[in-house]
Amino acid sequence: MSWLNKFTNPIKAIGEVISDNNTTVDEKLERVKQIQEEANDATTERTKIDMSSDSWLSKNIRPLVFLYLLISYTVFSILDSSGVFHMRQEFITILEELLKGVSLYYFVGRSGEKIMDIIKKRK
Repeated sequence: MSWLNKFTNPIKAIGEVISDNNTTVDEKLERVKQIQEEANDATTERTKIDMSSDSWLSKNIRPLVFLYLLISYTVFSILDSSGVFHMRQEFITILEELLKGVSLYYFVGRSGEKIMDIIKKRK
């Protein structure tokens, strides 16, 4: 299975695990953990591939997306609170969720990956 398939199929796989009536809750939880680990491995592999690329854009797309979302959120917050521009709540929620996801990837996900690598090396 290619890294792309590992990354794009976790939601479908988790849905199949949840809808399986022949397994216990503990078995379902264990399988969901395995699927999450596979998705995390695929994300790490994709990041490594991007970093080994010769393209400046592939190496910097994730930081640029984070910076864009952070600046957008800040600008729209200031404009909305000053009354110059009124942003619909749906768009604010979408922007917040995107910013949370990217922030978690950088500040929690990467730290977690490093910790897991250290734990795996000790075993």
